[in-house]
Amino acid sequence: MSKVDLTPPILDLNLYAGDGSDIQLKFQTPAGALINVSDRTFTAQIRKSRAATTAQNIQVITTSAATGIIVLHIPATVTAVLAKVSQWDLQCTSVSRPDPFTILQGTVNCSPDVTH
Repeated sequence: MSKVDLTPPILDLNLYAGDGSDIQLKFQTPAGALINVSDRTFTAQIRKSRAATTAQNIQVITTSAATGIIVLHIPATVTAVLAKVSQWDLQCTSVSRPDPFTILQGTVNCSPDVTH
């Protein structure tokens, strides 16, 4: 029997509490050509659990989206308040596809900071 799996790929993040992080993502074809994603609107959040009502927003920097590159910026103020284990995902929408489409999902592991 055939099946269709629309579950987003998993990308786990290992972060350090109190440190800011920038994660560069590239969108490319199987042949390696970069894909223009400047027509998309991206959102990303971290939650203690998938059902949690409060979230920490991840800033999505799209200044290089026309060349297939976005950056997920997680400020130090966000990592400082994360639980040891949380969940995250990245979604996008566009004019031609207004329904949210989840691109990535995963677990966030946050190690405690030593220097305060």
